[in-house]
Amino acid sequence: MAHAALVTEAIETIWNNAELDRIGEFYSEDFVSHQPDTGPRWDPGHEGLRRLITGLKWIYPDYHESIQDVVAEGDRVVLRLMNTGTLRRDPGDTESEPKSFKVADFMLVRI
Repeated sequence: MAHAALVTEAIETIWNNAELDRIGEFYSEDFVSHQPDTGPRWDPGHEGLRRLITGLKWIYPDYHESIQDVVAEGDRVVLRLMNTGTLRRDPGDTESEPKSFKVADFMLVRI
């Protein structure tokens, strides 16, 4: 269960709270994310993750990953999540409706 706790804490600390100075507590320097062709791309390592989350939180200030299910066995943790966010509006834009998203996500992590 320690692996599941590590992954869920990483999501809360890094992805939801953007405590980017703590990336090293959860991710190795040679961390690589494998995304489908339609997914976001970022450089490996701490700096790549830092740039991704900084940009993500700028575009979607309320970006949040809500964990729905967690299964852990051996060195693998599988999560089902619901990701949400609202697109940052231009200052002074009082006319357009805020654009929000809600998308189901799946993650397989190897510790």
